[in-house]
Amino acid sequence: MPAIVIVGTQWGDEGKGKVIHNIAQWVRALVRYGGGGNAGHSLELDGQRVVVRLLPSGITTPNVLNMVGPYVVCDPEVLIKELQIANTAGSRVLLDRDAPVVLPLHKQVDAAREMARGNKALGTTKNGIGPCYEDHKARREFRLGDLATETSIRQALERGNLYVDRAREVSAGGLTPMSFAEHINWCLQFGELMEYLGDSRAVVEELLEDGANIAAEGAQGFGLDEDQGTRPYNTASNSTPAGFSKSFGIYRFSSVIGIAKAYVTRVGEGIMPTLMDNEWSRRMQELGQERGSVTGRVRRVGAMDLPYLKFACRRGGVTQLVITKLDLLTGHKIPVCDGYSYKNTGMHVPKFKTLTSEVLESIQPNIIEMDGWTESISHCRRYEELPRQAQAYLRLIESSTGVPIIGVGVGADRDAIIWRDSYPSLSQNP
Repeated sequence: MPAIVIVGTQWGDEGKGKVIHNIAQWVRALVRYGGGGNAGHSLELDGQRVVVRLLPSGITTPNVLNMVGPYVVCDPEVLIKELQIANTAGSRVLLDRDAPVVLPLHKQVDAAREMARGNKALGTTKNGIGPCYEDHKARREFRLGDLATETSIRQALERGNLYVDRAREVSAGGLTPMSFAEHINWCLQFGELMEYLGDSRAVVEELLEDGANIAAEGAQGFGLDEDQGTRPYNTASNSTPAGFSKSFGIYRFSSVIGIAKAYVTRVGEGIMPTLMDNEWSRRMQELGQERGSVTGRVRRVGAMDLPYLKFACRRGGVTQLVITKLDLLTGHKIPVCDGYSYKNTGMHVPKFKTLTSEVLESIQPNIIEMDGWTESISHCRRYEELPRQAQAYLRLIESSTGVPIIGVGVGADRDAIIWRDSYPSLSQNP
């Protein structure tokens, strides 16, 4: 069953968009299986930066079918903009009719909650993702299919007391909720989405039955996963392959490709063991343009965290790795965390310890420095062309995680990636 799942292995922003954009030329279909418009995949196209927040990152590849699954919470305003990109590129789009819709009320609830938390705010993007997922789990979600008519819109807003309950919460939080009538008018703007609706689960099943190559992408990264991540500073959906299984009922994959940046970044709140604030980290921030693709918030920067990467690969079922932004490490010694010890005892953290927020706050990272290289590697297209120091760094990642590296990003352009000879060919696209 040739289903490839592509996941982030850190705290998001690993460069998944570029890898998925690259893989899109080898598959018949791409499917987004979780998350919402609170995070984006950045693509570099002809020198222009394009951010895709909801549709799969293959929408700029002609003739590829791009699907949004039933567990993706959808902002219709974002969908309309991204459909224009897909149509211009000549790719095809299918939106699952059961995908929950992020309503203006959801965003208002999100903002009211963050305001009430004060200096203990979770650092959400206030895009309404969490409240929308709450309504999904309460079995009263407003779905894309509900946008069809004014009658279906009205019924969906009344389902499970959705509008009344959410409006009451917004009022209690000190904000003025958008009215019921305003919500109806807002929803009526998106009738054009109806032509893209379908049953993504049935299509995925049929494609796999036919032996077609498909790739599934999640949002954010392992550390932000609803269940495995560093709670409470995490997202409301599954970033791991569990999200694909949960929404599509697919439990066997040909591979799980984990994407990891050559260093570590994190936007928003939450523990980050290898966080640095020095000349090296500031340089990485600048060179890597480390700002959130949706919010513009500055990402914190730290050394490659091998213990956490190993944990993510193990718990996320990662079978292969792609390392991105290796080229940005050129010119300096490279800091790397090769182990954790407890702050109070100095004892090494056990191999199979679950790395919760509480555990990570109790540890001290062991930072070593590796020799760097001075020559540019952006022109390299074969692994053997990389400097020996770069190869040594990659070997350390492989040996520490026990997962082979099949791809290395060496620049911003689509083709600035080295695929190892061991990478299974996807050139056949039945």
